Amino acid sequence: MKKRILAFLLAVSIAVSALVLPVSAASINNTALQTAITLGAVPTGQELSANITRGAFAKMLVSFSTYRESVGAQGTVGTLYRDVPGSSQWAPYIRIAVQQGWMNGYTDGSFQPNKSITRAELATIIARFAKLDVNTKTFSDINGHWAQKNIELAAGNGWINGYEDGTFRPNAPITRAEFAKIAVSFAQANGSAVYSYFTDVKTTDWFAPYVTAAKDSSLIEGYSDGSFKPENRITRAEACTIINRTLGRAPDA
Repeated sequence: MKKRILAFLLAVSIAVSALVLPVSAASINNTALQTAITLGAVPTGQELSANITRGAFAKMLVSFSTYRESVGAQGTVGTLYRDVPGSSQWAPYIRIAVQQGWMNGYTDGSFQPNKSITRAELATIIARFAKLDVNTKTFSDINGHWAQKNIELAAGNGWINGYEDGTFRPNAPITRAEFAKIAVSFAQANGSAVYSYFTDVKTTDWFAPYVTAAKDSSLIEGYSDGSFKPENRITRAEACTIINRTLGRAPDA
């Protein structure tokens, strides 16, 4: 169950990707990435490093789940949202993702398939799937926010942090440093006490132990220049690699 929750939350992080990096042939040959492509979770080509929409994210969630076998049976009839017609390429995936409680639409009847997922949405998924109901922590900028309760639960239980100024910034995307914390928290991974892997990760950085643990567990890598780029947003290719490493998956024969 823990691996299923971890895989789900790692997949969420894919949706906040906005950093565009060139995708080389070497990255396509990555075993974990091949698995994602085989499962239909991501396309080949430079879209691997492009920004992920809610529609593309729904497809990824379904493709990584056992429900991928049900996509063909969805057909093109009926839709849950006014901006996702049955003919949409995302329609069957959105329908399954919503039916399984993985994603929701908006009160105006839309799904907004072209919108990226935020920190508030991630906190909501964490609280829902980890079934958090005790321990809370509040922030100065979430009073009255639709995700206030879930943000407080996720933060109160140590899954996600706020900022030093007392804010949570619910509409911001997830960084590589934040992603590392979430990954090692669910994997219950422990790292060494020496934070010397990357040139831009100092011992005094709040994320240093999480980045180190993620590296020690082979969940996440740095860049060829020796840096980790903690403030960058996680890319689709990077997140797909981490999901498959976590699950120990390989491409279909």
